[in-house]
Amino acid sequence: MTDTTPPSEAEGQHIGTFWVLNLGQEQGTEPGQRADTDPYRATDLGREADAGPGRGQRADTDPYRPTDPGRGQAPPVPYTKHDSDPYRVRAGLAPALVPLVPLVPRIPVSIVPRIPATFMRVGPEVAQELAQAMELEDAAVVLQRFARGCQCYAGRIDGGLVTYGWVTFDEESIGELGLSFRLQPGEAYIWDCATLPAFRGQRLYPALLAYMLGALYRAGMHRIWIGADEDNLPSQRGFILAGFTPVVDILMTGDATMRKPRVRGRPGVPEEIIDDVRQAIFGKRDHQSQSSL
Repeated sequence: MTDTTPPSEAEGQHIGTFWVLNLGQEQGTEPGQRADTDPYRATDLGREADAGPGRGQRADTDPYRPTDPGRGQAPPVPYTKHDSDPYRVRAGLAPALVPLVPLVPRIPVSIVPRIPATFMRVGPEVAQELAQAMELEDAAVVLQRFARGCQCYAGRIDGGLVTYGWVTFDEESIGELGLSFRLQPGEAYIWDCATLPAFRGQRLYPALLAYMLGALYRAGMHRIWIGADEDNLPSQRGFILAGFTPVVDILMTGDATMRKPRVRGRPGVPEEIIDDVRQAIFGKRDHQSQSSL
């Protein structure tokens, strides 16, 4: 049985949390089907998120694209408070809110940003533009990511790239933690997302996440992972709007010379999902030694 007690300082420093969203499957797709048949230069993938009727919108059978303004919005999410201090956020803000979202397969919601934006999958042809948005000296890192199979999605306003996010389907290094996250067939990991400072606070990030989830849903992905630092509240708000649920906290134990990561399941999360995270992070070899954490 999973110990659902919130992490304490004695157990380790809470540095981040993994969130998950289980996607329902469209008829005719199989778990693990890749998006290779969905070209990133598709015709209607880059339309404005708040477009009105008659502007290239899809039929009502496409659940993650509203057919008129106000439809298909992310529904209100119920929350509960945890009174224990480890679940309180920094800077004296209110207690962290944990969404009570069932971990059953869900259809992605649609989120309309506060300003008109166009979302799309992009490729190596915009490597230099991405490198500039990512504050890189050159496009080498961007091109390396595309070469190893990563996908990138972006949002544009007046033609300029203002927000982006990356997706991995096999294994991704979490450099700041010194860990790797190993994915199973049918899973995807969203990472390295950002919105340019001048455009923050406009719900562009959750709208981008919703668009990415829609594309991954159509590609047959059935489980999507994402993570954030413990104090990254803007990202966590975006996760909640997009339908993600926090499932595992990452704790760091030991001193500066010998730090060791541990995982701790969130209250009410099935042991199977916590077990999947342990295996994704520690692999089969170290999985057994982590099973009691």
